[in-house]
Amino acid sequence: MASRSGSGSGSGSGSRKGEDNDDDGTGASGVGAALAGRMALNTNKAGMGKVDAEAVNKIIMSMSEGSRYLEAEKERHARTAVRIADMKARASKIGAVQRAGMARKAAVMLEALEAERELGTTMVLVDMDMFYAAIEERDNPELRGKPMAVGGMSMISTSNYVARQYGVRAAMPGYIGKALCPELILVKSHFDKYKAAAATIRGILAEYDEHVQAVSLDEAYVDITARVKAVMDATGSSHEIAAGGVVAEMRQRIFDATHLTASAGTGPNKLVAKIAADMNKPNGQTYVAPDRDAVLSFMARLPVRKVPGIGKVTAQVLDALGVRTCADVLGERRGELLLLFSAKSSRFFFRAALGLGSGSSTTTDVVRVRKSIGHERTFGAVSARNQLVAKLSSLAGMVVRDMQAKSLKGATVVLKLKTTAFKVISRSTTLRAPTDAFDDVYGAAVAMLHEELPLTLRLMGIRMTGLVDARSASLRDHLVRASAAPLLPPLDCPVCSAQLRISTAAMSAHVEACLEGVTEDAAAKAAAGSAKAGPAATLDTFFAHAPLPHRASRARRRKKPRRQRKQGASAAGQVIVLD
Repeated sequence: MASRSGSGSGSGSGSRKGEDNDDDGTGASGVGAALAGRMALNTNKAGMGKVDAEAVNKIIMSMSEGSRYLEAEKERHARTAVRIADMKARASKIGAVQRAGMARKAAVMLEALEAERELGTTMVLVDMDMFYAAIEERDNPELRGKPMAVGGMSMISTSNYVARQYGVRAAMPGYIGKALCPELILVKSHFDKYKAAAATIRGILAEYDEHVQAVSLDEAYVDITARVKAVMDATGSSHEIAAGGVVAEMRQRIFDATHLTASAGTGPNKLVAKIAADMNKPNGQTYVAPDRDAVLSFMARLPVRKVPGIGKVTAQVLDALGVRTCADVLGERRGELLLLFSAKSSRFFFRAALGLGSGSSTTTDVVRVRKSIGHERTFGAVSARNQLVAKLSSLAGMVVRDMQAKSLKGATVVLKLKTTAFKVISRSTTLRAPTDAFDDVYGAAVAMLHEELPLTLRLMGIRMTGLVDARSASLRDHLVRASAAPLLPPLDCPVCSAQLRISTAAMSAHVEACLEGVTEDAAAKAAAGSAKAGPAATLDTFFAHAPLPHRASRARRRKKPRRQRKQGASAAGQVIVLD
């Protein structure tokens, strides 16, 4: 049983034009249409259900003609087309006996997954409506009722519901937004205000669940199981009425404190709550009963594209195989999915279609379920080293604060870069021991960035993986074992005087960035300060006095390709020092 309440218009499960057409665009006549489909407006976003998608997509294609983005999309489309063709060829060779055998294997897996179902938790996802845009409208009432987006000509962070009626949405370049809606007002972002509002909201939610899990500034999971039970015991009301009342109260308190509206989804686990929260936006709430049949019914007609974790490429591949809804995943094609996809991917599809997910927001559950913590930022084209390092410092600070707030430490630093040609570069470094220290995260990220420059970037991100509970005994044992390894010596930057315990390669990038960004007056002060400290403020003399840990291992690695060098160092548990 699922119910909706509130003023939200709801986007529903929706349907797609040409849904029964098996043409995947791999033929010559379908390439243009398939490519347009890849770049097409995603109308699943709240407030975009009535957009003239065909007209909007024509403008998007026209504005993208000749752009590096279009060229990158063509390359991605070509790779996807090859993947689809390969899967179709493999599917055509599946014999009746093999198909029946895989169907039986899938049935066994589904039965085992069903045994994992838990219905005793009442989980809520609170999702703030057009969060950044709503704050800008709140603080500047003149923006209300006008098409407005937060961001710039290079990229939009979010848009209000008026702008969404024109097809303007997040992750869209501002110049395309202007083409879709010439009256569009672009407002500069103010993250200090967004963070302050998010802190107020988290404070309110923490009164309902001390382990509230904020997954972003505008979304958080709240376990209201105990609160709902208390209401049911006190009033004799049904679970639906009690849960609905608690969620409505929560949303009202958020509005009273911030003058911002929130939508919410309630279900027996995080997956169902997440999907439900998007069903009745803005300013509404959706309830899915803690009942197996209710959950299966709720998921059955859901397009696979609406499942968190299934992106447009995977959805396109599944569509080509005739799998378009969650019901299709559990239907006659389930054996093929098990054969054509990895066991891990198939298990993910099956769990999602069954509506299975984590049912707790406690700290131990976060450690078990959450595999990474990260942040990324999109910006206009930047190539100056000092500006890129400054952005990296900000990202590292956000990641470290998140880990410390959740009592987590990460073992591997992952750096994500996207160039202005839309090429995505991903690099990773495994540290000696899990950490939540800024110097460790920032130092590793700067070293990896230093190796890739020069580049002109439009996006940067840092993610920590290999998360462990900072308070666990296993972590303490790991740290004891790791303590035998030599520590990196502290190094003082001769320009900004910061003391960082990072590799010399990372410090080199840090110093060069400082030198690039410093004014003549600041440079003079920095040089005077360095003179008092001893060595002159030049890179050569500075590093002549600085110890170089792992010099021998670094020299050996120069003889290996980069990929082998990283894998070898990580496997040996060494600190990766990049030149």
